[in-house]
Amino acid sequence: MRSSVLLIDVFYAEYYDAFICAVYGKCTLQSLESIEKDLNENLDFDKGFGTYKYEARYYLGQYGFEGRCEIAPGWELVEIEYTPLEQDDTL
Repeated sequence: MRSSVLLIDVFYAEYYDAFICAVYGKCTLQSLESIEKDLNENLDFDKGFGTYKYEARYYLGQYGFEGRCEIAPGWELVEIEYTPLEQDDTL
């Protein structure tokens, strides 16, 4: 079962943890903290430094007939856009 679809922009650069810099949709700070923690622990930013746009969907989980959790609830992130970090060659 699905609910809570939103778009987020995530900035990733050298020497910094990735962080959410824009949110499109309604979401609690607690949810954003959870998403940001998941980003830094589980995602590879293989395209390099820059801004990544993700579609974030919260899944309520799946429970069996006896009420046991079969698929845990949580956020699923799908990358939908990437903008590379501009390089300043004047330095």
